[in-house]
Amino acid sequence: MNQWAKVLRDKNLRATPQRVVILKALEILHSKDHHRHVTARDVFEQVQETLPGLNVTTVYRTLEGLNQVGIVDLMTGTKDQVRFSLRQPEHRHGHLVCKGCGQVETISLDPVHLLAHAIFENHGFAIDEEHFTLSGRCKNCQTSEWHHDHDHHH
Repeated sequence: MNQWAKVLRDKNLRATPQRVVILKALEILHSKDHHRHVTARDVFEQVQETLPGLNVTTVYRTLEGLNQVGIVDLMTGTKDQVRFSLRQPEHRHGHLVCKGCGQVETISLDPVHLLAHAIFENHGFAIDEEHFTLSGRCKNCQTSEWHHDHDHHH
């Protein structure tokens, strides 16, 4: 069959048509925009023609299941929107998600290792470094908020 069927079987999952089509869709969306993290709706729109019977909820559940076995990465972004991407062991990275504009920046895991080590030393808690996401405010949103906050005092 194809590489996705093998990937699924390696994880002891049945290579159902919907799993294979959803993984192919992620791959297509990924190649269009390098390292893009997509929503279940993005994937749904991509697979609609191939599998017309599928709904967004099924796509979401399938993506969640693929995340649990480590084929797909999951990232909680802004406004509680979950995004997905294919896991790439050779490109391990973290994310900075802006709560203001929703921008996602990819970061190296080097500083994350230091943080994870410090937390483990102090609390005995092991952070999952596989897919690390921090939320906050990007430079642009900090600047516009600063101006916005200071406009009220005049």
